Amino acid sequence: MNKQTYIIAICIFIMATGGYAAMPLFVVMTKVHGISLVQVGILTAVYIFSQKVTPIIFGLLGDYYGHRKMACIGEALRGIGFIGLGLCGQYPLLCLCAAIAGVGGGVAGPSLRAMIMLSSARIFRQRVSALRATADNSAIIAGPLLGGLSIFLGHLTAIFLTAGICYLLGIGLLLIFTTKNHVPPSRSLNPFSIYKKAWTNHRLIHIMIYMFFIWLLYAQIFVSMPEYANSFTSHIEQLFLINGVIGVLFQYPISRWCGKTTQPHWSICFGTLLFMLTFFILGLIQGSLGLYIGIILFTFGELLIFPMAETMIANLSSDGKNIAAYFGISSLSDGLGRPAGSFIGALLFENITYPRAGWYLFSAFCLGLLIYGLILFKSASFRKRDFL
Repeated sequence: MNKQTYIIAICIFIMATGGYAAMPLFVVMTKVHGISLVQVGILTAVYIFSQKVTPIIFGLLGDYYGHRKMACIGEALRGIGFIGLGLCGQYPLLCLCAAIAGVGGGVAGPSLRAMIMLSSARIFRQRVSALRATADNSAIIAGPLLGGLSIFLGHLTAIFLTAGICYLLGIGLLLIFTTKNHVPPSRSLNPFSIYKKAWTNHRLIHIMIYMFFIWLLYAQIFVSMPEYANSFTSHIEQLFLINGVIGVLFQYPISRWCGKTTQPHWSICFGTLLFMLTFFILGLIQGSLGLYIGIILFTFGELLIFPMAETMIANLSSDGKNIAAYFGISSLSDGLGRPAGSFIGALLFENITYPRAGWYLFSAFCLGLLIYGLILFKSASFRKRDFL
């Protein structure tokens, strides 16, 4: 890896810190602007939906016009959107600002991921992905701390202004310290041929299906686990603190180890196994002990799965000229999987008589997914080159 890779990772950390600081504080708008919790939920949904769906289009535009240009445009939109959330008072304007911030994330996300993946040689992609994930995990810790400071000082709307400034600062660093393009934009790209190639790439589709179910399970850290923890403790923020700290400390060394193994696809399967053990232990050991053991296993599962999946998607994009398009298309797994997981988790734990049964159902689902992964990644259609 080279200096460019680390500069982009620092930019990602700064911008993500702003995002993670602001997102949990959407709820303070009930006090600041006098809107209802339902209206806050709509604002959050507008932001997430626009951020997760639009990459299908904007990823391809990043390959066409240049990754750095689209990343800067997108993060500028996101910064403007968050600043608007801090300054506006009318609910329609708040919805518009949330949509602008979300679309900005959709514009920037695929191109920023493409920039960092293409900043180093192909053989380092798994390490690069791990570095990006480490920057994101660091922001998961720093962002809420920044938001908590804002609440402590009593300046609730200032955090949205700070978030916007973080994105604008990140843009400045990208423009000053990064080269224009690691892979020249291709104006000869045919959008229809790119989408046809992607949707007929059976390996990409299999990864997207697998990751849809992984994101469905991952959503439980924001839905089922906090709801379960709330029954015996008021400190549910400990879940995210443990998740973030482990990610910062272990993401990079684990990914380096995975890259040295002779069968790298095993990391995805082993990560799924840890997910299965997480839900099984949550059902087996009630209370704080089971929760803490579960969240530790769950986090290590994430560290094994997500960088490998990102590396595979990057490698399937052939020479990198359509890498942002592939990242944009693959974002559907997250955009559909996480909302589905949130809905299923909430529905299950609101209506089930015995919570343990819910955890065992998730564990059994993980077992089925693990079997599917073992069969899938050992098939002839996948080669070691796809993982490294």
